[in-house]
Amino acid sequence: MSLWNNIKDWFDKEEPQQKPEQPAGEAAQVIEQQSVEELFEQMCLESGVTPENLRKTKALQLFSDWYVGSSDRGQIAKCYEQFKNAHPIIQKKFGDTEVA
Repeated sequence: MSLWNNIKDWFDKEEPQQKPEQPAGEAAQVIEQQSVEELFEQMCLESGVTPENLRKTKALQLFSDWYVGSSDRGQIAKCYEQFKNAHPIIQKKFGDTEVA
């Protein structure tokens, strides 16, 4: 009977649900949360601030020390002018740049 029960168990077990296959050529989207510093750097570079000005002014460190909030592009963009006004060196080196 033991052999019969083993064979019967093979057919009684539920098969694990298989995940739907991804279409060929499409990579899985991995969404990674960027840090505030990384997001600020990206936004500055997109707005025309040079990497040299970012390095010389230590803007990334200044911003991450100054900013209190979530790593959200919209929130960072709203605070950008206040940040520039609070740091004269940033205001001088970044000029009229605006981040979005």
